[in-house]
Amino acid sequence: MIYYLALGSNLGDRFGTILNARDKLAQIGQIQACSSVYETEPFGISDQPPFLNAMLIFSFNRGPFRLLRKIKNIEIQSGRYKTIKWGSRVIDIDIIEYEDVPIDTPILKIPHNGLTKRNFLYYPLTELIPGFKLRSGEFLSELKSKASGRGWINLYRDKW
Repeated sequence: MIYYLALGSNLGDRFGTILNARDKLAQIGQIQACSSVYETEPFGISDQPPFLNAMLIFSFNRGPFRLLRKIKNIEIQSGRYKTIKWGSRVIDIDIIEYEDVPIDTPILKIPHNGLTKRNFLYYPLTELIPGFKLRSGEFLSELKSKASGRGWINLYRDKW
């Protein structure tokens, strides 16, 4: 099954942490593609360091709840601890979308409700799949071109 995963970090060795998370994900599934890494303005709480963000196209042969458990273990192994909503974090890995039916539970929502509102999600995803179509039928690139005032975003590294 194909998943779209977002990786983010704004504490410590941000790039090293994202690389480490990518390598750990590669041990449980197959990474099919990686977006560039972007440095972005924090979302929600502005008084914190900038984030590095990237997107992966990821193949995993189990369901989304099993993947979520694996992701949470990777986050803990990478030094993640419980923080306030939208606060600083060593690593954050989110399931943004996948190729099956939508999920809406207290612990997992797919598609991610921030996909159309957060540039650190839609820029990397439209880089990977320029014609990415939302479940609503809209193209994500159309929303990206209309977006303004959603925080700054800069290319940090294109090959990693």
